[in-house]
Amino acid sequence: MQKKIVLTGVMSMCIGYILGSYIQNQKRILFQSDVQSRLSIYKMWLEKIHKGESVAAFIAEKKYNSVAIYGLGKLGVSLINELKGKEINVTYIIDQRAEEIFYKDIAVYPFSDHLPEVDVVIITTVNDQNVLKEKIRRCMDCDVYLLEELVMTC
Repeated sequence: MQKKIVLTGVMSMCIGYILGSYIQNQKRILFQSDVQSRLSIYKMWLEKIHKGESVAAFIAEKKYNSVAIYGLGKLGVSLINELKGKEINVTYIIDQRAEEIFYKDIAVYPFSDHLPEVDVVIITTVNDQNVLKEKIRRCMDCDVYLLEELVMTC
Protein backbone atom coordinates (compact mmCIF):
# COMPACT_ATOMS: atom_id res chain seq x y z
CA MET A 1 0.00 0.00 0.00
CA GLN A 2 2.81 2.42 0.89
CA LYS A 3 4.59 1.56 -2.36
CA LYS A 4 1.46 2.56 -4.32
CA ILE A 5 1.26 5.87 -2.45
CA VAL A 6 4.96 6.58 -3.04
CA LEU A 7 4.71 5.49 -6.66
CA THR A 8 1.61 7.67 -7.17
CA GLY A 9 3.44 10.64 -5.60
CA VAL A 10 6.50 10.13 -7.78
CA MET A 11 4.35 9.78 -10.90
CA SER A 12 2.42 12.95 -10.00
CA MET A 13 5.69 14.86 -9.58
CA CYS A 14 6.99 13.57 -12.92
CA ILE A 15 3.77 14.45 -14.72
CA GLY A 16 3.79 17.89 -13.08
CA TYR A 17 7.38 18.46 -14.15
CA ILE A 18 6.68 17.34 -17.72
CA LEU A 19 3.56 19.51 -18.00
CA GLY A 20 5.37 22.49 -16.45
CA SER A 21 8.25 22.09 -18.90
CA TYR A 22 5.82 21.81 -21.81
CA ILE A 23 3.95 24.97 -20.76
CA GLN A 24 7.21 26.91 -20.31
CA ASN A 25 8.36 25.77 -23.74
CA GLN A 26 5.06 26.87 -25.33
CA LYS A 27 5.35 30.28 -23.66
CA ARG A 28 8.90 30.62 -24.95
CA ILE A 29 7.77 29.73 -28.49
CA LEU A 30 4.93 32.29 -28.32
CA PHE A 31 7.32 34.97 -27.02
CA GLN A 32 9.81 34.26 -29.82
CA SER A 33 6.99 34.43 -32.36
CA ASP A 34 5.84 37.80 -30.95
CA VAL A 35 9.37 39.18 -31.14
CA GLN A 36 9.77 37.94 -34.72
CA SER A 37 6.43 39.51 -35.70
CA ARG A 38 7.42 42.87 -34.19
CA LEU A 39 10.83 42.77 -35.86
CA SER A 40 9.22 41.97 -39.19
CA ILE A 41 6.90 44.98 -38.87
CA TYR A 42 9.79 47.26 -37.85
CA LYS A 43 11.85 46.04 -40.81
CA MET A 44 9.05 46.75 -43.32
CA TRP A 45 8.36 50.09 -41.65
CA LEU A 46 12.00 51.13 -41.81
CA GLU A 47 12.20 50.15 -45.48
CA LYS A 48 9.14 52.34 -46.20
CA ILE A 49 10.69 55.27 -44.33
CA HIS A 50 13.89 54.92 -46.37
CA LYS A 51 11.75 55.11 -49.53
CA GLY A 52 10.12 58.31 -48.23
CA GLU A 53 6.82 56.61 -47.45
CA SER A 54 5.08 56.77 -44.10
CA VAL A 55 2.08 55.60 -42.14
CA ALA A 56 1.40 59.26 -41.30
CA ALA A 57 1.12 60.13 -45.02
CA PHE A 58 -1.32 57.24 -45.55
CA ILE A 59 -3.47 58.44 -42.63
CA ALA A 60 -3.42 62.01 -43.94
CA GLU A 61 -4.38 60.83 -47.46
CA LYS A 62 -7.39 59.04 -46.00
CA LYS A 63 -8.29 62.31 -44.26
CA TYR A 64 -8.33 60.68 -40.82
CA ASN A 65 -8.07 63.49 -38.30
CA SER A 66 -8.61 61.58 -35.08
CA VAL A 67 -6.82 58.33 -34.33
CA ALA A 68 -7.02 55.82 -31.48
CA ILE A 69 -4.10 53.48 -31.03
CA TYR A 70 -4.72 50.03 -29.58
CA GLY A 71 -1.67 48.90 -27.63
CA LEU A 72 1.03 50.98 -25.99
CA GLY A 73 3.96 48.63 -26.47
CA LYS A 74 7.02 49.46 -28.52
CA LEU A 75 5.08 49.51 -31.81
CA GLY A 76 2.37 51.76 -30.35
CA VAL A 77 4.94 54.24 -29.01
CA SER A 78 6.77 54.19 -32.36
CA LEU A 79 3.51 54.99 -34.17
CA ILE A 80 2.73 57.85 -31.79
CA ASN A 81 6.23 59.24 -32.44
CA GLU A 82 5.72 59.05 -36.20
CA LEU A 83 2.38 60.86 -35.96
CA LYS A 84 3.72 63.51 -33.58
CA GLY A 85 4.02 66.89 -35.26
CA LYS A 86 1.71 65.93 -38.11
CA GLU A 87 -1.82 67.24 -38.45
CA ILE A 88 -3.14 63.97 -37.05
CA ASN A 89 -4.63 63.89 -33.59
CA VAL A 90 -3.90 60.81 -31.52
CA THR A 91 -7.09 61.20 -29.52
CA TYR A 92 -6.50 58.32 -27.13
CA ILE A 93 -4.81 54.99 -26.55
CA ILE A 94 -6.62 51.73 -25.81
CA ASP A 95 -4.69 49.32 -23.63
CA GLN A 96 -5.66 46.49 -21.31
CA ARG A 97 -3.25 47.96 -18.72
CA ALA A 98 -4.91 51.38 -18.90
CA GLU A 99 -5.13 51.78 -15.13
CA GLU A 100 -1.34 51.36 -14.85
CA ILE A 101 -0.38 53.61 -17.78
CA PHE A 102 0.04 57.34 -18.10
CA TYR A 103 1.34 58.53 -21.46
CA LYS A 104 2.21 62.19 -21.82
CA ASP A 105 -0.92 64.18 -22.69
CA ILE A 106 -2.84 61.34 -24.37
CA ALA A 107 -5.75 59.68 -22.56
CA VAL A 108 -5.47 55.92 -22.03
CA TYR A 109 -8.63 53.80 -21.81
CA PRO A 110 -9.34 50.12 -21.36
CA PHE A 111 -11.30 48.59 -24.22
CA SER A 112 -15.06 49.01 -23.79
CA ASP A 113 -18.22 49.54 -25.80
CA HIS A 114 -18.28 53.23 -24.88
CA LEU A 115 -15.10 54.76 -26.22
CA PRO A 116 -15.05 58.28 -27.71
CA GLU A 117 -15.58 58.48 -31.47
CA VAL A 118 -12.54 58.58 -33.75
CA ASP A 119 -11.98 58.28 -37.49
CA VAL A 120 -9.74 55.21 -37.22
CA VAL A 121 -8.35 52.72 -34.71
CA ILE A 122 -4.90 51.28 -35.39
CA ILE A 123 -4.05 48.01 -33.67
CA THR A 124 -0.36 47.78 -32.80
CA THR A 125 -0.38 44.49 -30.88
CA VAL A 126 0.75 41.29 -32.57
CA ASN A 127 -1.40 38.81 -30.62
CA ASP A 128 -4.98 38.00 -31.61
CA GLN A 129 -5.02 40.86 -34.12
CA ASN A 130 -7.95 39.68 -36.20
CA VAL A 131 -10.06 38.88 -33.14
CA LEU A 132 -9.38 42.39 -31.81
CA LYS A 133 -10.14 43.93 -35.18
CA GLU A 134 -13.57 42.27 -35.33
CA LYS A 135 -14.30 43.13 -31.70
CA ILE A 136 -13.52 46.81 -32.32
CA ARG A 137 -15.53 46.88 -35.57
CA ARG A 138 -18.59 45.57 -33.72
CA CYS A 139 -18.33 48.23 -31.01
CA MET A 140 -17.16 51.31 -32.91
CA ASP A 141 -18.30 53.07 -36.05
CA CYS A 142 -14.90 53.75 -37.62
CA ASP A 143 -12.24 52.18 -39.79
CA VAL A 144 -9.91 49.69 -38.10
CA TYR A 145 -6.45 48.73 -39.34
CA LEU A 146 -3.66 46.55 -38.13
CA LEU A 147 -0.38 48.48 -38.06
CA GLU A 148 1.10 45.74 -40.21
CA GLU A 149 -1.55 46.42 -42.89
CA LEU A 150 -0.76 50.14 -42.89
CA VAL A 151 2.97 49.52 -43.13
CA MET A 152 2.46 47.18 -46.10
CA THR A 153 -0.02 49.58 -47.75
CA CYS A 154 1.70 52.96 -47.37
